[in-house]
Amino acid sequence: MCKDCLRSVCPDRGSMALDTGAYFANYTGCAECSVFRLAVRDKTADEDDEGNETVSFTHVCGACEHVIALHEFSCIVDDGRHEYSMSCLLCGMAEDSRAIGVYDAGAASALT
Repeated sequence: MCKDCLRSVCPDRGSMALDTGAYFANYTGCAECSVFRLAVRDKTADEDDEGNETVSFTHVCGACEHVIALHEFSCIVDDGRHEYSMSCLLCGMAEDSRAIGVYDAGAASALT
């Protein structure tokens, strides 16, 4: 992992937990070759019988393959809710929780 390629290390992304993509606003370009291009390598996605999902991949420089960050995402089914989390030096830290169903009283009360 390379902190020299980032504006800030592991920024707080609130509830923006993502299983794909990259936070380009936090990328300064490759510290090894100075190219501003990202690629994804070694992507794995697993889901168990209970619906729990984990996704991980590596952000690398698209020109020289310099490793920028490891991205880890999980979605865990717990007590009628989906619990999402993301951890990545580039994309940041995030957590979110959503009800499994049509109506989420917690989300509705946050809007008022």
